[in-house]
Amino acid sequence: MEGFTPIEANLIWAVLLIALISIGYGFWLWRQVQHKAADEIAAAGATLVSGTQVYLAAGRGMLAVAVLGGAVLMAASALLAAPGAAAVQQFGSTAEAQTWVAIGRAGALLIGAGSVLLIAWLGLGASAQANMALIPAARKGYPQALQVAYRPGSSSGLLTAGLGLLVSTAIVLVYGAVSVDILLSFALGGVLVAIWLAVSSGIGASAADTALFPTDEPGVSGSAGLQHPVTVAGLVQRSASRVAAVAADLFGTMEIALVAALIPGLMLADIASGATGDGLYAFSFVLFPLVLRAIGIVATIIGTLLIRTDERKRNARAAINRGLYIGAALALVAALGISYIIVRRPDAAVFDWRPFCAVFTGVVLALLAIKISEYFTSSSAQPVKLVSRFSAHGAPPAS
Repeated sequence: MEGFTPIEANLIWAVLLIALISIGYGFWLWRQVQHKAADEIAAAGATLVSGTQVYLAAGRGMLAVAVLGGAVLMAASALLAAPGAAAVQQFGSTAEAQTWVAIGRAGALLIGAGSVLLIAWLGLGASAQANMALIPAARKGYPQALQVAYRPGSSSGLLTAGLGLLVSTAIVLVYGAVSVDILLSFALGGVLVAIWLAVSSGIGASAADTALFPTDEPGVSGSAGLQHPVTVAGLVQRSASRVAAVAADLFGTMEIALVAALIPGLMLADIASGATGDGLYAFSFVLFPLVLRAIGIVATIIGTLLIRTDERKRNARAAINRGLYIGAALALVAALGISYIIVRRPDAAVFDWRPFCAVFTGVVLALLAIKISEYFTSSSAQPVKLVSRFSAHGAPPAS
């Protein structure tokens, strides 16, 4: 790998391997909730799964036009504008630079949109299957139900992080100092699909809620209700809004955050290598955000493996928090080591704590946000208890 030290080259290979492991583990979790429904609910589950497929297929024509149009515009923006000095230096000539940047922008947008659609499809399928698999799992015991319950979300998250990391690292390897332009197109493709999923799922959920009001319709009761088109539509739209749209939005947010980290990284890489604009880069500053995401993936996988409980404790929140805290601690320790290895000057006598302090602050703020959300939503906390106590008195009298 030209331009990288042996340590940096090994870290890049490690990042690519971790991205593939994340994708593989995400698919494995996805497979764990497939085809496990009991016979009596298998038909309802098949109806729900087919409904999710119809939902994604319904707007694919309009979405394809929007995505292809965006790809054409991104390519045209590269062909009509003069390339930067870094692009010309990397690809040899102005024409070559324009061609490669145009291909990169258009291709990255298409890959970003395709990645989000894949994650949405897998997430919707896993959510629908898990809803059905949860019933037989709960009959076996509380630990089995917990395993089925958290796997769809973990699968979507790991697939999102793994695909994003894999494509982002490949873009950095191919385009080097010009990679920010391509990464922005990659994030834009994901955001386009995320917006479509968020808007369409919200409209669909509202329409399904409105259609569900006439509850006295003949045949909509008991197990037959699960087969009714209106009921299926409501379940599908809720799954879309909670799974597909959230995963798609997370994908776009993660890529935008990565670009926001790579832009100052490239600036520092140019400054640290000597004179600004000389075409030389200290790529350790670019590599740092990618390695941090890989560390987060490894910590997440370890954390999900530690989510366990038993029939005596029956405490899902404690099990999830244990995996979360252990994963966060492992990520911080690894981030400290990586900060010491790749984000420091070889001749520096004192270790620069600032990169690690930034990571530490981010982890602490994330944990704080989780605890605040937990306080306002936990059945053992005061806000929910107050709502429960006030609800016991019924509706207020009409004035």
